[in-house]
Amino acid sequence: MDNSARFCWFYLLVCWLGFSTFAPGQNPDSRKLAPNQRLEREMTGDQTHRYTFDLKKGKFFQVRVEQNGVDVELRLTDATGKVLARMDSPNGIKGPETLTWVADTNAGFSLEVAGFGNKAEKGKYTLKRGAARIARQKDRRRVEVERLFVEGWTAQGRAALQLLEPAFVGWRELNDRYLAGLAGHWVGVNYRRVGEKQKALEYFKLALPLLRASDNRSQEAVTLHDVGQIYSDFGENQKALDYYNRALPLERAVADKRGEGRTISNIGRVYYDLGKNDKALEYYNRALQLLRAVDDREMEAITLNNMGAIYYLTGEKQKALDHYNRAFLLREKADKFGEATKLNNIGLIYLDLGEEQKALDHFDRAWRLEMEIGASGATALHNIGFAYAHLGEKQKALDHYNQALLRRREFGDRHGEAKTLNNLMLGWEAAGSLKIAVLYGKQSVNVYQTLRGNIKSLDADIQKTYLGTIAKTYRHLAGLLIDLGRIGEADQVLAMLKEEERFSFVRRDDNVAKGFLETLSLTEEERAALKRYNELADKIT
Repeated sequence: MDNSARFCWFYLLVCWLGFSTFAPGQNPDSRKLAPNQRLEREMTGDQTHRYTFDLKKGKFFQVRVEQNGVDVELRLTDATGKVLARMDSPNGIKGPETLTWVADTNAGFSLEVAGFGNKAEKGKYTLKRGAARIARQKDRRRVEVERLFVEGWTAQGRAALQLLEPAFVGWRELNDRYLAGLAGHWVGVNYRRVGEKQKALEYFKLALPLLRASDNRSQEAVTLHDVGQIYSDFGENQKALDYYNRALPLERAVADKRGEGRTISNIGRVYYDLGKNDKALEYYNRALQLLRAVDDREMEAITLNNMGAIYYLTGEKQKALDHYNRAFLLREKADKFGEATKLNNIGLIYLDLGEEQKALDHFDRAWRLEMEIGASGATALHNIGFAYAHLGEKQKALDHYNQALLRRREFGDRHGEAKTLNNLMLGWEAAGSLKIAVLYGKQSVNVYQTLRGNIKSLDADIQKTYLGTIAKTYRHLAGLLIDLGRIGEADQVLAMLKEEERFSFVRRDDNVAKGFLETLSLTEEERAALKRYNELADKIT
């Protein structure tokens, strides 16, 4: 199920804790549940099945439910209806749910198997209760780890990490590879949410072998996809494509059209970042067919928005606006990030039309929305700087570019970092400070050189296309260096654009290839200026 929906559901459960889980007049299906009993039943998402049993003090209880076409939550209640424990892991309509308990007194209990959502199609589940026995220390440990896990994955950000990281450790101690893999994945998800993408990557990679060992192909595919997203954020497009292409066959094997559609859309995004707009549109159109088939409106909207960005860059402004508006209409909920994206995109169109104030209004609203949800806001800040540059307000432009740069670096956005550094070069040139402009231009080129190195094993045609999208920065920097009489440095920059870099790097001598991907060195004066800038940036952040 959608994580935001689960969060709301969890919040309601917390509010109801200590009260009966059923309103007066409800009569859920109820049966006795004996030790070692196994049964299979059909249910829909709006149904709840109840099982009753007695447990003596110190005795161990465990039930395992295999979901097949229906997503369920397990709830253990006492005689008063108070919820004692729950289990609902993020595995959707397939996979196991296991709930464990140790009685601290002789008592009667109820197990509720509750479907999630009135619109769910009818599915089946298989329930198996374990043997009754005296609880061991390991059993008590499992009860605690289950609690950490359930509360952790329904929380968000730092609060989730405080629960999920110890749950991950606990599942590994208990040798439960399936739940360790799920916990590791959700630790990664929450590190990504708080902007710590390297930590997210580490946990995703810890989760992968655990998921593979437990034959959880569906979640393995999700994790492979998420690793691809991190590498895409880092500008390591070759690695991003590798992981997306590893996810696709698994998604197809488990008939996960939603996951397949999302992965194909993100492959399109990689090709967009590489400047291969035709190929990006091809993937976006393929993704739309899958996403519409499963009614994934959120990702359909993101895909339409990304298509709009391509049409905007290629000068088809009306087509771009049509896609932006279609994307926005698809968002049924108050999706602030989606609204911010639309405001940024429409603001750029107003800027092209020469209506700078309207553009600024849209960019400012986009920034405020992103701040409300803890997003980076870097795109809006960059665009505000761009609008002020159009208006000739040079200092305001530079101020906003600097704010955008800090946010892009904080969130690991290497593509965006290079673009903002490029605009800082242009801004300082407009302000008449060519030496400072060169400093930012060199940093922009160095980031682009790193990004080029990340795709050196892709087709030569892709490398050439990508270089074509960023060549303006190299040429502009070379022009500034020539204006300053620094001919040798200008030659070095221009050498990076020679035709030889078109050849596949795997077919060239390593030393030659390395020369095309070298970075620009800074002068002593530039290093000192950069050090001062970084010291100021550290104080700000």
